[in-house]
Amino acid sequence: NSNQDVHQIFLWANPYENLRVGAVFINFGLDETDSGFQAGVTDDDIGNEFDLIADWSVNDNMAISAVYAQFYPGGGAEQIFGGTDQTWHVLEAGWWLWF
Repeated sequence: NSNQDVHQIFLWANPYENLRVGAVFINFGLDETDSGFQAGVTDDDIGNEFDLIADWSVNDNMAISAVYAQFYPGGGAEQIFGGTDQTWHVLEAGWWLWF
């Protein structure tokens, strides 16, 4: 995770005792362009990500999490990943057990 410049803002709420919801904004950048893995990259703006998160504690031993994320690539990401400026969408779910 070298050569990264990352800024995050988290907002969380607990509308119920067993439910936590949140929103996360993440700004990704490069400390230095045109070095290492990023050779040939001239733009330090990798992009911005916005996440919506829900964590539900079903009981003391089980939780379910869901995340929907959108990533908006900047000029640096377009250079690294081949010129695409399309928004990326991710939907993740997890099931957690403690025993």
